[in-house]
Amino acid sequence: FFFLMIRRPPRSTQSRSSAASDVYKRQRYTMAQNLRKSPYQVNCMIAGIDNGEPSLYWADYLGTLQKVTKGAHGYAAMFVGGILDNFWREDLSFEEARKIVDYCINELNVRFLLNQRSFVIKVVDKNGIRVIS
Repeated sequence: FFFLMIRRPPRSTQSRSSAASDVYKRQRYTMAQNLRKSPYQVNCMIAGIDNGEPSLYWADYLGTLQKVTKGAHGYAAMFVGGILDNFWREDLSFEEARKIVDYCINELNVRFLLNQRSFVIKVVDKNGIRVIS
């Protein structure tokens, strides 16, 4: 899975299979508290390894968690959502996935309001987390 920001699982997590669940529980509590106090709206994507398989989750600002196969958030999602829908499939190779990320970055460079000169691409898989750009 590819995305531009990642949050580490808490150090209290005992196994990789519970990392996404643990992060979500803590995030949901924080979001619920702040929703009652202020206009606090944060959507986030959580990636990890569940039962030996890579997993990606989308948590919205109300604390709803949904397992997804691909995703982007913020204004960038409006530009790259179609690319992800058109090119993503279950059996992507690493090289094909990297090409899709390059398409997304190119689309943002051409159409997005802000001029982003550099991107950080991170891979989450059974070998851990690594930066590839």
